[in-house]
Amino acid sequence: MQGRKNYLYVNSGTYGSVTWLEVKQARDVQHDDSRSEGDDSCRGFEMASTEVGQFTYGCSFDAVYKRGDPALDALRAAYRAAVPIGIMALDGPRTTAGSKGFRVDVKVTTFGRQEPLPDTTTIPIVLKGTTADGHELEEVTMS
Repeated sequence: MQGRKNYLYVNSGTYGSVTWLEVKQARDVQHDDSRSEGDDSCRGFEMASTEVGQFTYGCSFDAVYKRGDPALDALRAAYRAAVPIGIMALDGPRTTAGSKGFRVDVKVTTFGRQEPLPDTTTIPIVLKGTTADGHELEEVTMS
């Protein structure tokens, strides 16, 4: 599937009363999902052994700057206020039954601005998963 056929949304409402805004200006979105590692090696084995711990979620992308874009405005407001904001990533439109993906609360850790002379202005954005509001990453299937 081509990346342009995936969808990224930001919630400008609350967790229980969502208002999903599509992040249409995003490009080259990268979702990172990893687990911490612990060493549980012991004397009885020659091979080192690893145990996995909590997982970490992160998302990064550049957004093409567009003045007054509601999704980017919501992300910027969450960044400035240092508060969690919900996102949802799907393999199809949220209005299409069967679209799959996940939703997660994040904190915006980077909201920059790049103004290269020959190119378009972009906003580098980095999101990191948070449980500050008591929610974990959850798989979703649209109905």
